[in-house]
Amino acid sequence: MVGKMRILLVFCPLIIAAGAMGQRKLLFKETAIKDIQTKFINLNTSDGLSNDAVTDILQDEKGLMWICTLDGINSYDGSVFTNYYHVEGDSLSPQSNEVYCVEEDESGNLFFGTEKGLCKYSPYSDNFVQIDLKGSSYSNKSAYIRQLRSNGKGGLWIEVLEGALLLYNIENDSVEKVFSHNATQQPYYHYHTIYYDSDSTLWVGGRGLDPLFLKKGSNLLETIRNDELDPDKKRENDVACFYEDSRGDFWVSALDGVYLLNRESLVYTKFMRTSTWDIVEDNESNIWFAGGSGIFKYMPSANQMVWFAKDKDNPASLASNSVLKIYEDYHNNLWFATNNGISIYSPSAYPFGTYSHIPGIAQSPQGVVVTAVAEDKKGNLWIGYEENGLDYFMLRDRQFDHYQKTRDGLSANEVSSLYVDKYDMLWIALWRGVGFNSLNLANGKFTLYTYDKTSSKFDWYNDFIEDDSGNFYLGFWGSEGLTLFDRKKGRFIKTLKHKFPRLQQSRLITRLLKDNKGNIWFGTSKGGLYVYDPISDTSRAYFADIDDNRGLLSNSVNDLCMDNDDEIWLIGNSLQRYIPENDSFVSYGAGYGLGSTKLVSLLPDNLGNIWVASADKGLFKFNKHDESFMRFTEDAGLQSNKFSKARLKLSTGDLFFGGSKGFNLFSPGFIISRSIIPKPFFGNLYVNYNKTFPSLNDRGSLVFSSDVNNIKIELRSTDAVKPERYYYQCMLVGYDADWVDVDRKYREVSYSFIPAGRYTFKYRMGDGSSWSDRVAECSLVFREPFYKSWWFGLLVALALAAILFAVVKQRLFDLNQKHNNLELEQRLFRLQMNPHFIFNALLAIQNFVFKKDVKEAGLYISDFAKLYRLILDNSRSEFVLFEKEVETLNLYLRLQSLRYENKFDFIIDVDENIESDMFMIPPMLAQPIIENAVEHGIFKKQSKGYINIKYILSDKVIYFEVVDDGIGLTASKDSVKYTEHKSSALDITQRRLRVLAKKYSFSPNFVLEELIEDKVVNGTKVSFNLPYKYLYAT
Repeated sequence: MVGKMRILLVFCPLIIAAGAMGQRKLLFKETAIKDIQTKFINLNTSDGLSNDAVTDILQDEKGLMWICTLDGINSYDGSVFTNYYHVEGDSLSPQSNEVYCVEEDESGNLFFGTEKGLCKYSPYSDNFVQIDLKGSSYSNKSAYIRQLRSNGKGGLWIEVLEGALLLYNIENDSVEKVFSHNATQQPYYHYHTIYYDSDSTLWVGGRGLDPLFLKKGSNLLETIRNDELDPDKKRENDVACFYEDSRGDFWVSALDGVYLLNRESLVYTKFMRTSTWDIVEDNESNIWFAGGSGIFKYMPSANQMVWFAKDKDNPASLASNSVLKIYEDYHNNLWFATNNGISIYSPSAYPFGTYSHIPGIAQSPQGVVVTAVAEDKKGNLWIGYEENGLDYFMLRDRQFDHYQKTRDGLSANEVSSLYVDKYDMLWIALWRGVGFNSLNLANGKFTLYTYDKTSSKFDWYNDFIEDDSGNFYLGFWGSEGLTLFDRKKGRFIKTLKHKFPRLQQSRLITRLLKDNKGNIWFGTSKGGLYVYDPISDTSRAYFADIDDNRGLLSNSVNDLCMDNDDEIWLIGNSLQRYIPENDSFVSYGAGYGLGSTKLVSLLPDNLGNIWVASADKGLFKFNKHDESFMRFTEDAGLQSNKFSKARLKLSTGDLFFGGSKGFNLFSPGFIISRSIIPKPFFGNLYVNYNKTFPSLNDRGSLVFSSDVNNIKIELRSTDAVKPERYYYQCMLVGYDADWVDVDRKYREVSYSFIPAGRYTFKYRMGDGSSWSDRVAECSLVFREPFYKSWWFGLLVALALAAILFAVVKQRLFDLNQKHNNLELEQRLFRLQMNPHFIFNALLAIQNFVFKKDVKEAGLYISDFAKLYRLILDNSRSEFVLFEKEVETLNLYLRLQSLRYENKFDFIIDVDENIESDMFMIPPMLAQPIIENAVEHGIFKKQSKGYINIKYILSDKVIYFEVVDDGIGLTASKDSVKYTEHKSSALDITQRRLRVLAKKYSFSPNFVLEELIEDKVVNGTKVSFNLPYKYLYAT
């Protein structure tokens, strides 16, 4: 057994007096408890910090952290550091990279004190304004600034190395007051302080300075002199920190230790000797001290001190033992400025009190996998391990006593269960096949009990319990199952395995539980659930079988518990509650938010919750009121996501859960109260992938020009420690239909090609179970491109209308001209036929006169006159009645037959579907073709010929055909007369048809062909299509 260890306070040699003269009595004389389990979040240059020597820390009103170092300024949003450095010749950068302090005034302006002057950060341009400190009695552009403090009234108190306290008027940009004092000594000690107490007295201190104070309304800077011989005085002229706590105690610290100062009598009382450079009171009234020996946490209510120090074997320990500053952020996280980066103590980030084995450190759990736990009457814990024996954990002192297997002690290092009975005996179940131990807590004596010493097959134990009558039960895994044991005689009394059905499976006991009626419940690894009544010596069983409809989901029951309402809960592959009214079970699984089926242990708390530990997905809190689960993982500080069956509800109400990497010991109320969702803010804004200022927090609305096609908005909050533990949603109202989930790791959202308009961008945060009512929002206006504006649209519309009007007008003009030209061309064609026909007709009359055939000449002249009148009438119109056209052709053919002495016969065949008085066709298209047939075909024929003319109605045209039995095309072309007097009939007709086809959109299909039979030409056929119009009756 390893004895108890006590860690004494570390005292700096510089503050130990050489002799007894002037020795101060200490208020705190207790031994400090060294804490090696608390996890710190450490940030340094490898994480993006500009330099590891941190001099000051501040969180601005938007939640952004600002860190001063000896090589640059840093901002930090919980994920990314942004570094700012002095740039030679750049007036928009800090005057120096040695930055000692930062302060925010009541307007949210940030001021930085550097080795070479004061500068102000401009969030609108993300750069710095260098300030020339000048006034009526002071001027120094490059003053060595040691500390800053806002007076809350538009002024800034400034301490400079040369020995002066300045009051700088921010609005007037001038130094209004100067209070001279001794110069600061040894500036390589970076501490310096300006502090307001509750009486608005301003206190000033630094290296080599006596405490200075300036009372409200006074213009006299007073001094409290030190005296190393006077125990009522401070020993050295040195001050690192002033601090007034919530009880009104006024603390003063320096290299020579920590003092309490009575501000009325100016009498000091020394509290402790440890060199201390900063003091802060947390939200639980604990006082924190930072100095050259690490961090000390003083708990006044218990008069107890806890010491946190760097440990080389523990990477989660304090980053350095040299701690210059402490800063408490908006969420009560403590930020420690060290010479090796930043250490963050975050109860909200790690609220579960994790304890794990740390190699090389004796005062940590000796084992890795925790398998058992029990509480003794002193409130201390016995902890068993899978293969590392047993620990005794003294909670107040945070000390571990270790027990390993020895000849007269623990019989095996494999501990499966622990139980402290009413006689203050510790019972230790061993998972080794050798039996189980008892430990008399009064005398420290171990005893081994073995069921079968001849074999290791039987002695495997999972639990112990005692009933209301004082009977003690063993929970075998296998062997004899539930068994009674006589503690006084150390004898196995009897097995109860025959009391239960399914003898083999009921022996595989996992956990024992006594309910409020004295019944013993136990689960098995695959045999169901059993209840034993010791009074009636009867039992009942529940199975997850088809024959058992009472609702048990699994025959593997891993754990049971009874809550404060005396309800029985159990786990297998789901959480279940027993309903005694109908002897059944109700289940709460995945549908309620339980994200695992590998459940290993459970506990009720005093707040109405059931905590369920899993072997793979962490820890779940089930709220009985709203029947919902909330999950916690190792990111929240759990020892790991893998838990074991070790669990215990302590007498204090705290809960213990063991796992694969140690154990968690926590207060459920603390976990729930710490679930405060931070206030949301907007981070950087990127427009077209370029960082843009100002941010959305600084504007009620932001207007984007029409060339913006992409924006990215970073989401921030007042939590700069672990912002990824929260949930994020955003919505661009007017664009998004609902809230959109945002990746918790990156916390940024992008939008591309947003239509022009006014939108509201909203952003909210949640903790996984609910969403905060606090919503960050801003107005975003996307301007339309000029070519999409109403005035540009109107101009374009007017221009298009003008162009369209001009085009339409020109088109109408062209169509009218074209129509007129076509009409003129048609008339010219028609008029071109008249002279030709007249010429032939006059030749015929001349022949009759020469022959002195007066009668024939008279008839011919009469018909010719009638025909000519018809031709003149028809030539004036584009369309004529079909009957007029046929009458014209009849007159023409009779005249030609008379002229050629009845040399041919003719037939005009009209389709019966053509109504002669209703159909209209273009005039005189057939006449030139008929003329050509008579003049060049029939006239040369030796015998009498014929001409057959057809009009056939065909769809949207009238098909026209002329067939003659003349000499044919070839023979007629060879004649001298044909050559001398070539007919233009075919050319005229085809040209007219082309004009008509353009105008009336039809296909003429003009065909001219010889009729050949047995290689002999028997005539000519001409055919084409005619357009027509139909006269509808009115």
